[in-house]
Amino acid sequence: NLTDDISFNNLSYDKKNDLKVQLLKFPRLNLIYFFMQWSLGIPLAGVTLFLFVDFSIKKMMPYCFLPLLIYPILGVSHYYLTEINLVKVLTLPQLAKIDLDTNSVPVVGIIPRVFLSMISVFSLSTTTLGYLLIGKSKGYLLLENASITLFLLTVFLVIAIIILSWLFGKTLKLNTENMVSQYHALSDGNLKNIVPLISIDELGHGSIALNAFIYKLRQITSNVTQEAIHLSNDSKIL
Repeated sequence: NLTDDISFNNLSYDKKNDLKVQLLKFPRLNLIYFFMQWSLGIPLAGVTLFLFVDFSIKKMMPYCFLPLLIYPILGVSHYYLTEINLVKVLTLPQLAKIDLDTNSVPVVGIIPRVFLSMISVFSLSTTTLGYLLIGKSKGYLLLENASITLFLLTVFLVIAIIILSWLFGKTLKLNTENMVSQYHALSDGNLKNIVPLISIDELGHGSIALNAFIYKLRQITSNVTQEAIHLSNDSKIL
């Protein structure tokens, strides 16, 4: 818990700022670990299989298609899931109150997210269908009932699209709800709260701009209050 972590509380403001930026960058950096994990895991699974069964081209075919199946869809899902898991950390008061400059925060925009999500689903469907067709034509696969296979493939794709859509929309929904809540607070004259930065898309950068606006309003309000106090004191003297 960062609120109880003495080492975190003893850090300078710049160090805390850098830590928050690194947390926001972590979903992208974590993809490196994801690709290394699967790049080692797929060959290892193939080698393990061939230690117990005879090697053949037929048994090797699925492992040739696995990277095309796994990397796009699981890579995109892994990024979204990592971003969602970091929300509870980035919304802690100790981190939420740290103001960041937009130039220090990278951008992974909504359009690239939508594009990559669509590409991952397209890659999953075309690669799976291509594998079935090639396996059937070359005799690697024996499909007794093609209609059942295609039905199961369709069900699997629908489930993948639903999960990916939920992951994609989760941070967007949280960002939108936080900003709407803050706008309602501003309309009531409440300047105490700020919008936690939980993602590095356009909505995340919008929350940075909104927080900067709130800080400016606080400064203006403070200056007006001080001037009012000075005028009140001067009027009493007169």
